[in-house]
Amino acid sequence: MITSTSNKNIKEITALIKKSSYRKSEGCYVVEGIKMFKELPDKYIKKIYISEKLYDRLYYSSEVKKSNVSSVLSACDKKHRAVKNAAKSDDELKAKLDRHGFEVLKQHVFESTSETSTPQGILAVASKQEYTLEGILKRQYASANIDGALKLLVLDTIQDPGNLGTIIRAGEAAGIDGVIMGRGTADIYSPKVTRSTMGSLFRVPFIYTDDLLLTVKDIKKENIKIYAAEKDEGINYDRADLINAAALIIGNESGGISDDILKEADSLIKIPMTGSVESLNAAIAASILMFEITRQRRAV
Repeated sequence: MITSTSNKNIKEITALIKKSSYRKSEGCYVVEGIKMFKELPDKYIKKIYISEKLYDRLYYSSEVKKSNVSSVLSACDKKHRAVKNAAKSDDELKAKLDRHGFEVLKQHVFESTSETSTPQGILAVASKQEYTLEGILKRQYASANIDGALKLLVLDTIQDPGNLGTIIRAGEAAGIDGVIMGRGTADIYSPKVTRSTMGSLFRVPFIYTDDLLLTVKDIKKENIKIYAAEKDEGINYDRADLINAAALIIGNESGGISDDILKEADSLIKIPMTGSVESLNAAIAASILMFEITRQRRAV
């Protein structure tokens, strides 16, 4: 059991949580929370740490949990199902922990590393996913259910971590094939982004590029039409023809899309608004436009 916050493993966790440069140099990051840990693919797991409180619940309370399940058999079905589901969830978590092994942290040590106000008692050090633009364009990372023509999302300096995480999550829901990000975009492996993705981080292919303009030009060479989201210019988004292979560019929260990248767009599209609203949050705008692509293709 790790009992001190000065332990070298704890210092490593802290550095991975707080420093993007350290995450980059080490090629790994921290995943925290039960749901995120369960969704983290086994192949990416490097180390696992759990709090003593969670350890006691999983490994010393199993008989108590079984007794609780039995005691509610005659109670209402809703309560019975809730207890059974909780026991099943803990069993699944325990099975994954047993497969990989883990270290237990004293409660105060775990809480000192956690980025959340109510820690769930588990975090993992995970290796970063590796994708390439070529692999995304060829759908090498796609699931078996490929929906129509290629759908890409290009992010030009999205800086808010919450926005980025929400965009990744919405992108999975809309069936996006990949996300291309300029280096000015927030670090996708920062704790706030990873939590915001709710597990979509592990399923949506993405890359960062040092030269977003050049990458957009490379995408165009593959006969993929470029659509740039602008708040005041272009055609209404629901009148754009988004049936064929498309890449949607979303710009910086305050500055929009940079001029040189905007010039590469085949079409400018906008979301019409009423009232006194000047613009939408980047994540909301991206979600609306991604789902419009999905809607149009579903209607064909």
